[in-house]
Amino acid sequence: MPGTDVPELIPALEWREIRDHLAEQLMFDEQWIEEAPDRLTWQPWAFPTTISISDRIGFQDGSGQEALRITIATPLMAMRDELDGSTLCEALNETAAFGSFVWTDGAIHARAAFLLNPLSRSLLPALHTAVLIQSTNVHQAAPAIAKFHADEGLPEPRFFVGHPTLGMREEPDELLSIYAGPDCSLPMQAEMMALWREAAPLFVEKIAAFGLAAVNVDETQCSVTSDSLLVTLTPLDDPEGSGQYGMGVHISTTVNFSTNGEPDPTDVNALNAQLGVESQLDNLGHVSAFVFEEGWVPQLTTFIPTACWAGYASDADSLAAAMVNIVLHASLPADQLS
Repeated sequence: MPGTDVPELIPALEWREIRDHLAEQLMFDEQWIEEAPDRLTWQPWAFPTTISISDRIGFQDGSGQEALRITIATPLMAMRDELDGSTLCEALNETAAFGSFVWTDGAIHARAAFLLNPLSRSLLPALHTAVLIQSTNVHQAAPAIAKFHADEGLPEPRFFVGHPTLGMREEPDELLSIYAGPDCSLPMQAEMMALWREAAPLFVEKIAAFGLAAVNVDETQCSVTSDSLLVTLTPLDDPEGSGQYGMGVHISTTVNFSTNGEPDPTDVNALNAQLGVESQLDNLGHVSAFVFEEGWVPQLTTFIPTACWAGYASDADSLAAAMVNIVLHASLPADQLS
């Protein structure tokens, strides 16, 4: 677990602080949220998203501090067949930025998770960004799936729309337009990416303390490695083609554990379920199969838009430190896939 040596003067991170951050940044309409202890459901349109504490993990240093596993869950649709569900999730994950689409127990849902401790406050912008992007992805997936079913003469999909208490929201929250594509127009993206290129060498120096040594640093990417993982960061800052999530850093983590033969969608889905549903760790990305001649290896992928470090990166040194935190949370969970 990254960053758990917490000085006594740093206050504990509690649900109220997380909840208030989400409310401030996502500007919840009180009519469209439902709250319970350690849980909040937001209905930005047809599909509700629930953010909750799914686990509390106490530190082993006797401090009494704990890390909170914050899960973001957006149910999409019912699908009985595991292979069909896994195949659809594999296709949906190709364009997902945060978390993953997962088939479990006859249903497809989008999930992401952050393991936050008192030193993880710099991840709060990534948390609210993940909530918004995941909700946007689900609302984009549904009409595409419905059209495919209609074109192929399949039964209408059974989507999980509406909420038993909140009802059905007829008009979308305006925030759903930010990452709906084809381009993202958030301000200061080019400036923040220029700062990242300045910060990349400092990032490599700082992350070495966590057992990840540099193997490549140049204008196109930087890569660090441990005994079991290869982590590659690629800046995506083309002003002509930044895409629906805007500019940011693509993070891929390849696991040093190969499987012979061709990957089966159900095998890949099981790995995503392992991270998204069964794990106590972060789930910031999705697992895909990196195929080579003899077989395949799991590759964990996420995309970090510039909005994820807004407010925590005033200079190259602070951005390098913030990115170390993000990369450790995004990449180290891949160790449990080997």
